[in-house]
Amino acid sequence: MEKTERPAPLRSASRVCALAACAVLIALGHSHTASTAPAPPPPEVRAALKPTGFEPAEATRDAGQFRLTITNSSGQGPLTFRLSKPGAQPLHASPPTGASAEWVHEFNLPAGRYVLTVADHPEWNFYVNLL
Repeated sequence: MEKTERPAPLRSASRVCALAACAVLIALGHSHTASTAPAPPPPEVRAALKPTGFEPAEATRDAGQFRLTITNSSGQGPLTFRLSKPGAQPLHASPPTGASAEWVHEFNLPAGRYVLTVADHPEWNFYVNLL
């Protein structure tokens, strides 16, 4: 049996289709990679708890998601932290932390003034102003 050659236009069209299919697969692979990349960490608000209270005593940032990090340098513990609007019920209360632990919690809050307090130490207040 004799082998027949395909006409040149069909070979050319097949190549174009194959290249187009490869381009689509590559594009899908890149979009999948981009969507599964880990999100960057949220902005951080930091304070240290000293024997005399929080340093700094206040922070201001944009409303929305943020990470609140408190380093306990007070020499006391375990401590329970509570975040609330002044004069309102707590929005969040932490379980007791160790004496030298770093307490980290992520929040997503609307604009307003919030206060982080420490159970058994009403004089220790850290204010977070969200704009």
